[in-house]
Amino acid sequence: MLSTDFIGAELTPADPRHATARVVLEGLRASAGGLAVACAAFSVISYLRHGVLWLALINLALSAMFLAFVWMARRGDIAPRWANAMVSLTLLLAAFDVLIAFSLFGESNQNNFVALIVVGAGSFLLSNRWLMITIGGILAAWAPVAWLSTEIPEMVRYGLTLFAATILALAIHTARARSHFRLGVALSRLHKSEERYRSLFQQSKDVIVVSTPAGRLIDINPVGIDLFGFRDEEIRSLELGRDIYTEVEDRERLRQALLEKSFVKDFTSQLRTRDGRILELESTSTAIRDSDGRITAFLTTLRDLTGRRRGQVAAEPMTGSKVTAPPSQG
Repeated sequence: MLSTDFIGAELTPADPRHATARVVLEGLRASAGGLAVACAAFSVISYLRHGVLWLALINLALSAMFLAFVWMARRGDIAPRWANAMVSLTLLLAAFDVLIAFSLFGESNQNNFVALIVVGAGSFLLSNRWLMITIGGILAAWAPVAWLSTEIPEMVRYGLTLFAATILALAIHTARARSHFRLGVALSRLHKSEERYRSLFQQSKDVIVVSTPAGRLIDINPVGIDLFGFRDEEIRSLELGRDIYTEVEDRERLRQALLEKSFVKDFTSQLRTRDGRILELESTSTAIRDSDGRITAFLTTLRDLTGRRRGQVAAEPMTGSKVTAPPSQG
């Protein structure tokens, strides 16, 4: 079985194990909610059918406790690292309650409930440790009840049923743990990739712009903000063709080229800053596609050529001039 134990570990939303813990909390809401209804019904049966008031009160208390678990899980009051422990506690309390009823009334169907709880442990828990604690606790509590029972052949049959339920629980748990382990690895890789991209985006000395094919600005790195002079709150409302490019046709030519080729290099255009200065920039752009192959954004790197152009213009008179020697004397 794959290990998904993280009891006591501080989990952040960026940690893939946090998502796994949230799945377990959803399982807690489902299992505790169902068991709360079952305990409430059994409370009524214990009193009206068997006349055992104390058992009815115990079941009412368990029902209230399970409803409290549901409420806490819904509100987010349970830390993700304690999710498996709470599910284990819920299932163990339910199993002990069923075994108490069986030892008192000897109703054989109670053993079927125990088997269902064991299967539920495999379905709701995503921790090897807590699965073993839960199943081990249930079997340890069932063993003395079965030993003291007078219906030995029946108890042997129920023992085989519990054994089959345990195997099924382990199979379900292994399949779910493997699935969530692979998901966790994928999320971890995605998170690391996003961190690398964000680091490159923030630290690049070139301007990096992310825009929609329609021309809306999605994001721009700090170098771009400094170069163009726009404030953070203004970025989302900018339209590249209208507010940045001096020639709308340049933006349209770039867009068409990206839609056709997905990559454009050394595209030179003039762009306007917030204070009206005109900059000449060279861009390299890539079309970003979604899982269906549709282009959803353009990633563009811009390099300022303005200073280089001015230097070339200043050097042209010197390059084109002719140096003549002074006339000789005599």
